[in-house]
Amino acid sequence: MDRNVIIKRKPSGPIIFLTWLFLIILPVLFLNSTLSMMFSLAEKSNEKLSRNELINEALIFKKDLEIPEYLNREFAAFFAESAKKANLDAEQAARLLQKKTGLKPTLVIEHGNDTASIESRFIDKSVADKLGRLSDFFTLKLLMKINNQPLFPALNPSNQKKLERFQSKAAREKLVADADLFFQRIFGLIAPIPCSPEKTMVSVSSKLGGFVYFYYKPFYKITDKNKSIKSGLFFMIRGRSISSTRVVQSAIKAGKSNLGREVTFFDSELNDDKTLELKKITGFTSAQTGLQLRTTMPQNLMTHIISMGGFYPERLAKVRKRLPLILVTKNRAFLIHPLKKYQQLIYLFEVFFVAIGTLFFLRAFFFGVDLHLGIRAKVSFAILLTLLMPSGLMLTSYVSWQDLNDRAIEIEAENLLQRKLEKIQDKFNLFQEDLQLSSYLLSEKIQQNLTHGKIESLISRNLQNSLAEELYLDFPDRVVSFENPKSNFIPLEKEEDSLRRLFAKGVFNSFKCAEEYKNIDNLEEGIDLFEEKFLVDSTFLSSLIANNGKLGSLEQSKTRNVYSIIPLMNDSTGKNMGCMMLRFNRLEIVKAFLKELKPGLAPEYTEYSFYLRDNEDLQLFNELKLPIPEQRLKIALDTNRSMYWQKTGQKLETFGIKVFPKTPLLVAARQVSVPTEESAIGALKFLVPAFLFAQFIFLAKIIRKIYLQPIQELALAAEKVADQNFEATPEIEDKNEFGDMKKAFDEMVLGVAQKEKLSQFVSKDVIEAVGGVDEQKLKPGGEKVEATILFAALEFFDQQLKENSSKLLLSRLGMFIEAGDKIAEENAGVLDKVIETTLMLVFRAKKPKDDTHALSACRAAIKLKDSMAEMGIETKMALSTGMVISGRIGETHGKLDYTVIGDTVNTAARLKNVHIAEPQTNIIIGPATIRALKGAGRMKFIKRISLKGKSREFPIYELIELREKKE
Repeated sequence: MDRNVIIKRKPSGPIIFLTWLFLIILPVLFLNSTLSMMFSLAEKSNEKLSRNELINEALIFKKDLEIPEYLNREFAAFFAESAKKANLDAEQAARLLQKKTGLKPTLVIEHGNDTASIESRFIDKSVADKLGRLSDFFTLKLLMKINNQPLFPALNPSNQKKLERFQSKAAREKLVADADLFFQRIFGLIAPIPCSPEKTMVSVSSKLGGFVYFYYKPFYKITDKNKSIKSGLFFMIRGRSISSTRVVQSAIKAGKSNLGREVTFFDSELNDDKTLELKKITGFTSAQTGLQLRTTMPQNLMTHIISMGGFYPERLAKVRKRLPLILVTKNRAFLIHPLKKYQQLIYLFEVFFVAIGTLFFLRAFFFGVDLHLGIRAKVSFAILLTLLMPSGLMLTSYVSWQDLNDRAIEIEAENLLQRKLEKIQDKFNLFQEDLQLSSYLLSEKIQQNLTHGKIESLISRNLQNSLAEELYLDFPDRVVSFENPKSNFIPLEKEEDSLRRLFAKGVFNSFKCAEEYKNIDNLEEGIDLFEEKFLVDSTFLSSLIANNGKLGSLEQSKTRNVYSIIPLMNDSTGKNMGCMMLRFNRLEIVKAFLKELKPGLAPEYTEYSFYLRDNEDLQLFNELKLPIPEQRLKIALDTNRSMYWQKTGQKLETFGIKVFPKTPLLVAARQVSVPTEESAIGALKFLVPAFLFAQFIFLAKIIRKIYLQPIQELALAAEKVADQNFEATPEIEDKNEFGDMKKAFDEMVLGVAQKEKLSQFVSKDVIEAVGGVDEQKLKPGGEKVEATILFAALEFFDQQLKENSSKLLLSRLGMFIEAGDKIAEENAGVLDKVIETTLMLVFRAKKPKDDTHALSACRAAIKLKDSMAEMGIETKMALSTGMVISGRIGETHGKLDYTVIGDTVNTAARLKNVHIAEPQTNIIIGPATIRALKGAGRMKFIKRISLKGKSREFPIYELIELREKKE
C-alpha cells in the first residue's frame, strides 16, 4: 500500500478539466441560479404576505385620519407635555393649544373643585354673538353630566351637600335632560352633546353652520382612599377651523417604521364614467419603492375636505378633478431577501474564486502538482478547495429555505387558525338553528292546541326548558305574554314593546291581506283594500317567510333582544290566526353557547379567550385572557376579523380575533405553530444534498489519503501498546509532521516500556517521586506523617528451602510478593520493599488526623493471610501505627530511596519476630494500632514483652478479626 502523502504528479487533461468543472464552475453556476431563484421567490412571497399587513395598515390609517382620532392624539399630546396644564385658565389653555397644535378653540370652559363653580371662560369673538349668554347653572350641569360628578366624592366638604341632591337616579336623569336641552338650544345641535372624558365626540350645529367637536379633560386628586375631581377644561372646536392638511400629516406620523403612509390623487376626473369603469380607485400595485395599496379616504375626512367643516360642498369641483386617496407602502428593502444586498459582493467573490481556481488547474495541467505542505497548510488548502463553495451554497440555501419556510408556516398557521374560528362560527350557527327548530316545534304544538284554548301549561313547560325570556301570542283582538320563570326577566322598554306590537300587527295584516287579495278579481278593489288595511309591501312578506323562526332584531338598534317570529296558521283553513314571538337575550344565548362549546373544544396548540362586548368595552367570559392590542381590536370591529403574528425566539404565535356579527361575542385565539416540513423550493431540496454528498465523497478520499491514513496507523500502534506490545511502531513514511509524530511516538513507547519494567522492581510511590523532570523534586527530604506499617513474612521458609527445590520456593515467593502488592494497592497502601522473605507495606494518612490507614492495614493483613492460606502458604505479620518520616532518603547525586523511617517502622519489624505459642491468625498488633481502629477489631491479648527501644514492657495482641460496619 502506498503510504506516501507527498503529492507529486502530472494529472491528465480530462481529469483536470472534470475536476475544474466539478469543483469550480458547477458550484458557481449552481449558486447563481439558486440565489436568483431565492431572491425572486422571496420577493413574491413577501409581497403576498404583506398584502394582509397593508390592508390592516390601511384600515388603521383610515382610523387615524378620522378627525375625532386626530383630535384625541393632539389633546393627549398637549396634556401629556406638562403637568402644569391643570393650572391653566380658559384663555391661557386656548392660546397655548393653538400655539402647540394649531387647533383654534371656539369655546373653552374651566371649572373648579367638584364641578361646583365656573372659574373662567374663553369664547372666540367671531361666534360670541351666535352663542349668546352661557348660563353658569346649566354649564355646570353639563360638566357634571360629562364627568359623572355625582359618582365622585367631594374634594371640598362645602360642596358635599350640593352633590347629594344628584345622588338618586331620578335626579341624575333630570340633570342630564336639563343639560342636554339647554345646550342643544344654545349650540343649535341636532342631538345632545355626546361627550365623555378624554374622548372627542362630534355633533352638528345649525348656529355654527357645520360640524363641531367636543373634548373634556378632567384633573383628579387621588389619595389612598378617594379620587376626586380637582378641575377640568371643556373645549369646543368648529370643523371649519380644523386643517385637513394637519390631520393628514398627523396620521402619517402615527404610522409604522416599515410601512410608509402618504396621500396621493386619482389620475382622472370623476365626471367620466368610462374612466371609472376602466381604472380602479383601490388596489395593489408593485412599484419601484415597494408594494403599494391605494384606497379611498375615510368618509368623515372626505366630507370635511369637501364642505370645509360646514354644510355646503365648497370644494366639490376641486375634489372631482383630483380625488385624494391614501397610499400605504411596504418598502422594497423589507420585501427583498436579506442576502440580496450582498449580491454584488457575492458576484465579485465568485469571479475571484473562478480566476484563482482556473490558474491553479492550468498550472497543474502544464507543470503538474508538487506540494510539500505541512498539516495545517494541507487542511487549509483542502477546505478552500472542496468546502468553500459548497459551504456558501449550503448557507445561502439554508437561509433562503428557512426564510421561505417561516413564511409558509405563517400562512399555514393563519389559515389553520382562521378555520378553527370559522368552525366556532359554524357551531354557533348550528346552536341558533337548534333554537330555531325548538321555536318551530313549539309553534306547531300551539297551533294544534290553539282551538282548544288550553295552552298555558304547554307554554309554561316549554319555556322552562328554553333560553327564551318571554313568549308573546299576538292575535287581532288581544296580546298574551308568558314569562320564563327560570330566566332573569327584564321587561321591555316602551319603545321596543311598541315596535314589537307594530311588527306583529304587520305580520298578521300582511298574511290576511294576501289571502283577501287572492279572491279579488277587480284591480281597483284590491287597491282600495290595500289602502284601508295596515300593510307592508311584498318585500316585507317575502323576507318574513324566508326568515321564518330565525333569530333577528326588530330594528337596527343596540337592543340586546332578538326575536324568533312565526305566524300561526290554521291547519284546516290555512288562514293566519296570529303571530308567535319568542324573545331571547343575546347575552344569554352566547353564554349558553359557550357553556356547551367549552367541553368539546379541542385545543390542538390553540388557546381561546371569549369576550362579551358592549360596544367596544370587553368583559372576559372565561379565565384565559389574551392581550388584544387596541388597533387590532379596531380592525376586528371594522372587518369582523383580524390576524397578526408574533415571534418570540424560535416560537411563532399567530393571533386571531373574530367578531360574531349581531351578537356580543368576540373570540380571541392564539395558535402556537408547530414547525412543519414545508419547503418553498422542492427541487433544490434534493439537488443540494446530492451535490454536497458528492463533495463529501471527494473530500473524504483526499482527507483519507493525506491525513486519515497516518492517523489510523498511529491509532493502531497505540492500541498495540495498550495491549503491552511495546515493539509496535506506526508504518508512516511521511517526511513532514507525521514523520515527526512517528519519531515522538516511538520515543514515547520506549519510555512506557522502561517504566513498565521499572514498576516490577520499585513501588508506584517511587515511580511517582521520580516521574517529574523538576530537579528540585529529586532533592533529599521528607515530612512527618502518621502511618501504619505492616511487615508480612513467610513462615518456615528456611525449613522448606531444605526440603523443596529452589524453583518451587521462588515461585511461592513470587506469588507472595504479587499478592502483597495487589492487596496493598487495593487498600490504599504501597509495597515499599522486599527484604528476603519479608514484605514491608506502608499505609500513609492522606490528611492530618486521618486514622483510616490503620483499618486499611489490618484489612490488608487479614486478606493477605487468607489469600496465602488458600495456596497452603503460612505467613506471620505485625502492624505498628505512629509517626514516621516519609520522603527521599539519600544523596542528590548518589542513590535515593523513597521510603519511611522511624520508631514505628522499627517497632513493626521487631514485633514480626515475636513468637506466639498457639496462634490463630499469627497477626501481631500493638496498642497504637488498636487505638486507631476505635473498636473496629477483635483482639486477643498475648503477653507483655521487653522490646528494644521501649523503657517498659510492651503489651502485644493478636488480631483475630475486624468488625466491619455495614453500609
